[in-house]
Amino acid sequence: MELKLVAPNEVTFVAVLNACADSGDLEQGRIIHEKAAAGGLISNVLVGTALVNLYSKCGCLAEARKAFRMILDKDVVSYNAIIAASAELGSYGDTLKLFYKMLLEGKRPTKATFVSLLNACSGPAALRTGRMIHEYVRCDPDLVVRTALINMYGKCGALEDSERVFYDMSSRNLVSWNTMFGVYADANLGDTRLLFEKMELRNLISWTSMITACFQQGKDREALHVYHRMLLEAVVPDRLTFATVLNACASLPSLKDGKAVHGCVRERGLAIELSLGTALVSMYGKSGSLMEAQAAFELMAERDTAAWNSMLAAYAQHGKARGTILAFRRMQQEDVKPDAITYVIVLSACRHAGLLEEALECFTSMTREHGLLPTSEHYGSLIDLVGRTGRLEEAEKFAGHLKQPSNPMVLTSLLDACRVHGDVERATRAARTCIGLVPEEPPTYVTLSSIYTGTR
Repeated sequence: MELKLVAPNEVTFVAVLNACADSGDLEQGRIIHEKAAAGGLISNVLVGTALVNLYSKCGCLAEARKAFRMILDKDVVSYNAIIAASAELGSYGDTLKLFYKMLLEGKRPTKATFVSLLNACSGPAALRTGRMIHEYVRCDPDLVVRTALINMYGKCGALEDSERVFYDMSSRNLVSWNTMFGVYADANLGDTRLLFEKMELRNLISWTSMITACFQQGKDREALHVYHRMLLEAVVPDRLTFATVLNACASLPSLKDGKAVHGCVRERGLAIELSLGTALVSMYGKSGSLMEAQAAFELMAERDTAAWNSMLAAYAQHGKARGTILAFRRMQQEDVKPDAITYVIVLSACRHAGLLEEALECFTSMTREHGLLPTSEHYGSLIDLVGRTGRLEEAEKFAGHLKQPSNPMVLTSLLDACRVHGDVERATRAARTCIGLVPEEPPTYVTLSSIYTGTR
């Protein structure tokens, strides 16, 4: 069209922007945005709404808001687009403000408006607003609205209200069943089982939700059992299903189950992407097969922090402290940003192997290069390691940073080091801190007593 010197109009821009939104092509969408701006069309309600939709689907809330502000004559559809974007990507408060602004401008809300508002309500603080919206739509039998109400009450912790809406529905589809099922899965495994068995039709979402509910409740063997039932009913698992089942297998004593699930992944020819690859690495690492954990890790096309943490943990669990450190350095070379969990794993590995200098280097990297705030777990590894080498002054200095440890028992590492090296004065100071945090902890008194006894 441009080659023939035909200027695109708003209909053309809307069609192209919607195509970019559907395909998730943010880069091309931005190019089209620039062309629309050059043509003076971004204030047009159709083009502006298409831009809001594009940026919303690509997770760019700030740009969606900016596109919305540029629309001169906003209508219900444009308001619904930005309210939906805010509900999904923004805050509950911002979504409500947009709704009130919509009302003040005399725009009549639609079912889509209320569904987005209900989706934004989450947590006990939003329950009052959720009930208010329920009053607006009380007489509306629409399945989508009813399902959004079930979900809202579930997220706000009002299980009985979710049940009431669900059982008052004159008809239910698979989505409403799965929504109620998800509410139960977050609340009570027993209720989840009952509802699952009542379902006449179960799709992939139903089965995966049931497997996830079992896994989250620590019922790993039951999660595997549900997975096998799913296969018997000829429901084909997807990546999320496989990842959840593999995570459950990681806690089972036998590697056989995890390998069987991995075999199904291979049969499906699924690419080892982030969630699936991380689950495989974790499963093999926890099940005692470091080589297969490494193989799964190397098959991953991309690796995020969680994937690297799983690989680091596998090395650490097998007592391969040097392997943990080398993998950590490789992680940094590949520009993957470590998080607090990364440093817990690496410092713990250094602690068990007695690698003091490596631990200090790691700790410096954590605080200075990445600006992460150390926790009791980080300090605990350092205190134990530094204390065991007899550098008690340094260990006490680290302990001094623990103003209110989440786990006061990390201070017993300093106490034990003082006992080994016969430092009564430091032991007394450490014991006072421990007793102040956990007065009823017997080991503190026993250790202090043994120190005094040993110095007589």
